[in-house]
Amino acid sequence: MKDDIEKPLPLCKLCNAPLRSLHSAQPGYREGSFFRVLHCAVCNTSCADPLTIDSLLYDVIYSQIDSLPGYNRYAHYARQVSLEHNPLAYLAEAEDVYWSIRESLADLPADSKILEIGSGLGYMTFALRKAGFDARGIDLSRVAVENAIKRFGPFYEQADLRDWSLRYPQTYDVVLMAELIEHVPEPGNLIQLAAQLLKPTGKLVITTPNKSNFPEWVLWETEAPPIHLWWFSESSIKSLAYSAGLKLHFVDFSSFNRKHPQPPLRVMDPYQPTFGALLDTSNRALSKKARRKGEQQRRKNFYFLRKMKRLFLWRCQLLQEMTGFSRPHSRRAILCAVMSKPQH
Repeated sequence: MKDDIEKPLPLCKLCNAPLRSLHSAQPGYREGSFFRVLHCAVCNTSCADPLTIDSLLYDVIYSQIDSLPGYNRYAHYARQVSLEHNPLAYLAEAEDVYWSIRESLADLPADSKILEIGSGLGYMTFALRKAGFDARGIDLSRVAVENAIKRFGPFYEQADLRDWSLRYPQTYDVVLMAELIEHVPEPGNLIQLAAQLLKPTGKLVITTPNKSNFPEWVLWETEAPPIHLWWFSESSIKSLAYSAGLKLHFVDFSSFNRKHPQPPLRVMDPYQPTFGALLDTSNRALSKKARRKGEQQRRKNFYFLRKMKRLFLWRCQLLQEMTGFSRPHSRRAILCAVMSKPQH
């Protein structure tokens, strides 16, 4: 129930500053579920409340992945990479996130040891192996790991990161977390555990949707909770790196943007979430008709609220700010952060 999420505001897990509520009933990934959207103005971070996950939800998703918008493209990549002569180049051309990963590994010797945490269907680990790296993948989803092994071979394991970090400390030249950190309740703990796996000269490569690519008042331009629990900015990632005692730099997307110009801002309404439910209450993928009905209801709710004078005036102010917002040429709607241990 929506009333269940009306509770005191916590402090930001990244910088310990006070949070404020942006939305009291963000539709969840599962139909009928709702979350609050909280925001930290200090580190420009948004998060869902409650910060809880159901690990079995990912087995549900991977079991019907072709029917779920967003995730279905991963199934396409998994089928396609084995047909490509250079799978890593194919992925780098397909999406900015994979281009940035390739860029971050450009100076890495071909036989380097790489661990992909959250390897999903396994296509990125496969592409890295084809590029000459000694790559392996781990994931919490049994269904995802079974699919990856069946398609690409015995290079994947269903494993918990905490256990893995105890088994293989200081083992890897690179630990890769592609589109993972936004899924976990405790991102700081995730980074610390991943850093334990690195050799002294190793690096941690993280990609995640980039809140810095949008005006601060855009509500939640990312997947619905509890799939995405966080929407991080570059300031968010700086806070996480600082807390973990790691050096940080961001991949520059300027050369990618010259070839692939950024799409325009696609925010439907500034204070309404863009993404809604994709699963019904029985964990089946919603039909296109059902998803469209939910979208129409959200629009209806917005236009009703807009009749309120205060909200209407606020909207005018926000739209004026929107026209003045510009995105640096070095930035995309995702960011790629490269962290490393300080060298003494």
